[in-house]
Amino acid sequence: MIRPNICLLGSRLRSAATIGGCLALISCSEDLIDFGGSSKTSLQNQAAVTEEMNNAGLESDERPIDEPISVSGIFLTFQCYQNPEINFNNQLVHCGFADKSGAFTKLDTVNEITLSGITAEDYIKQDSKIANFQWDLWFPEEVDLGVIRVTPILESLPENTQIEIDSLVKEMSPEWAETITEIQEDYENEDEDYFNLSPSPINYVNAEQFFQPGEPNNSQANENCITFYIKRNGLSEVVGWNDETCLNTVFNYPFACQHNFNPLLWTLSTTRGDPGNIATIGDPCPVGYHWDHPDNDAENEEFERIAYQQSPMMGNFQVWLNLQFTSINPYVFDQIYETEQSDD
Repeated sequence: MIRPNICLLGSRLRSAATIGGCLALISCSEDLIDFGGSSKTSLQNQAAVTEEMNNAGLESDERPIDEPISVSGIFLTFQCYQNPEINFNNQLVHCGFADKSGAFTKLDTVNEITLSGITAEDYIKQDSKIANFQWDLWFPEEVDLGVIRVTPILESLPENTQIEIDSLVKEMSPEWAETITEIQEDYENEDEDYFNLSPSPINYVNAEQFFQPGEPNNSQANENCITFYIKRNGLSEVVGWNDETCLNTVFNYPFACQHNFNPLLWTLSTTRGDPGNIATIGDPCPVGYHWDHPDNDAENEEFERIAYQQSPMMGNFQVWLNLQFTSINPYVFDQIYETEQSDD
């Protein structure tokens, strides 16, 4: 059996032209592989149809010369819909491939998408929990979804598949909105974790549980900054916050870097130094992160896990947190360095 040529259609789907009960297969020109605009039926294709009609003995008024031409295959449309929940802290979008009936189906061979109108650090992509949608996208509340364009990468498209790309984020139909209420609780739980930077603790009572036993102790009388400290002594170790001198070039530690919009995502800076020189260093963290500190148990647990993974196997290890004491008695502290990123 000879396999027909395959076209990827643009913004208009084409119906099949039938001749004598058989599907007319017309070869594809490069201008049909067009995701951004309308597909074109070339004059050459229309001439081919005319010839087929003549061979079939059809009269001119029976010849669908002006009908759009198509090849055989699966017709799908890529679409994204905004979750209708209005009480989220953030915005949730579901994306996937729909057939001509509007039913969504997953293309496991197509496993990546690109977004324009927003930087990669400013959204979260994950597998969708909703049956047959393929991706869930989380956006900060202030992002204008009207400027976002979402496009699947079709390098691994299955054979005989024709995709229409609708890159806009659209309003969800009432039918889909009713369906997703069944699993809305899962998304509500996730919504508490994404893009929600909570305020800094402002006194010792708020952060007492994060410190090592006996800390803070201001042992050098000028320990106004705070580190996360892995203190090793032989086979034993103590993990927790510690007060430390802010300005000392001996303390060449990395800085704790929190993701701009996901407070549970942490890394350590490759830049080392001390808070006393932060004005010269600037924000030490990589793009998409800012220097910060954990605000609650969940954030502190994730930060400890990452810091422990990135620490050396032997010896003590400290990481600068973005906190300083503004008063020792009583203990009160605030951020050392504020960035535009952490205010987003």
